[in-house]
Amino acid sequence: MRRRGSSSGIVIGLLIVAVGVLLLLDTTGLVGIDGIVRWAPSLVILFGLWRLIANGFRRIFWPVLIITIGLLVQLSWLGLDGGIFWPVILIVIGLAIVLKWATRSRSNPEVIDGVATSRFATDDGEVDSFEVFGSTRERAASGDFKGGRITAVMGNSQLDLRDAVVVDRPATLEATVVMGEARLRIPPGWNVRFDNSTVMGESRDERSARESFSDAPDLVITGTVTMGSLKIDD
Repeated sequence: MRRRGSSSGIVIGLLIVAVGVLLLLDTTGLVGIDGIVRWAPSLVILFGLWRLIANGFRRIFWPVLIITIGLLVQLSWLGLDGGIFWPVILIVIGLAIVLKWATRSRSNPEVIDGVATSRFATDDGEVDSFEVFGSTRERAASGDFKGGRITAVMGNSQLDLRDAVVVDRPATLEATVVMGEARLRIPPGWNVRFDNSTVMGESRDERSARESFSDAPDLVITGTVTMGSLKIDD
């Protein structure tokens, strides 16, 4: 059984454990960490680089943004005036958006249920949908759907997977929702398992024709919902 997407949680968990151990050593007086703490933002940079490598440089928006923020904070903590470079964050976001939309193969929007919907086919069986401060509606078609990523930050992102087919179960979809909403439309016959974490939010299956399943899941949802909602509909 494939369990893609879970490595992010392992890395984040190990980073939290490492920080906790260092703080414990400092509070107990065993080791002084003043000189180590000033390099803490480098962990953020390393995490961003790891994300780039882990996804084969196919999804660059968040990793590059994380690296940029970590670099600016690190410069500031080392006594350099990193604050004057804060517009770099806007430049990176803009370039990442342009690159993302320039490399994604899309057809003309079609009207589904009275709403203009972008329809696209995935070359490798994976989707990569994100929305920041806005609303988007997309429909993915794949004869061998493997999963991918959906991100909604202070916005609304809808992903229609009713034309997707899972050949090698389960497909894994990493959902990151921060103060927004992500809604998935999937076939009623799909068995869905939530392996994500929720902080002051909700993850819910609202399919009207949901069946009772006992076999392996067709779709595993990982990621984090923070002060937002992730809903499944048919």
